[in-house]
Amino acid sequence: SVCGNLAIPGFSNVATTLGTIGGGGGFQVFQTGSVNGSIIPANASVNATNSGIYSSILAGCQQTIGLAGDYSAIVGGFNNCLQSGFSIIAGGDRNRIINGGGAECQYMQSNTIIGGHCNYISGSGDASETRSSNNTIIGGLFNDIEFGCGQIILGGCQSKISGSLLSNYNAILSGKGSQILAPPGSSTCRNIIVGGCDTKMISAGHGNTILNGNFNTISGSLSCNSAIVGGTNHLSYNNQNGAIIGGFCVTASGTQIALG
Repeated sequence: SVCGNLAIPGFSNVATTLGTIGGGGGFQVFQTGSVNGSIIPANASVNATNSGIYSSILAGCQQTIGLAGDYSAIVGGFNNCLQSGFSIIAGGDRNRIINGGGAECQYMQSNTIIGGHCNYISGSGDASETRSSNNTIIGGLFNDIEFGCGQIILGGCQSKISGSLLSNYNAILSGKGSQILAPPGSSTCRNIIVGGCDTKMISAGHGNTILNGNFNTISGSLSCNSAIVGGTNHLSYNNQNGAIIGGFCVTASGTQIALG
């Protein structure tokens, strides 16, 4: 321990002023070009941290903390890349948290990916519709969160949440190919998809639920507290406090409750 810093057991680990590093093999702080307490392993072709202030890489291989990755960490895994302030990637491989706007981390921060393969969180560091913060992906593969705040994807495959400045706190839990989509300027909040295959919410208002089923869709900005439970190829459009339960190819709007 040097000046209160931590060197975690592993091979050839070195901690110097304000830096933290551990695990793996052949790590040390890169003295030339290190930035305000960030750490960089000795072999930059294997592990590298760039530009982030007070950021750390703990074990793993081919890891990168890049633009705007201030106060952030990558903990284990392979070929992960982080460009978001106050954020973390823990394990997994080829996961990405990317600041596409190239701005400071004020509006692109506190994002998390835990495990999984080829998961992706993106946004901009500015105050535009494309800012992204407090989003989380846990496990799964090829899952994608673009923009918004407080979005979460838990497991599953090829799921996507694409939000805007007014689209927050949506969730996809497991399933395959599920999507919650909010075009710029639309408000889509507190919606959830649980399981199922190729289910979608498009400009879907607030508080809506899709539970299992296949190829089911909730759409319309007036949709509120509606649900689709199971079944196949249903459409709920601007439905308020209504539901579609089971069956095949049912369309509901207004305040309808439909049994398939």
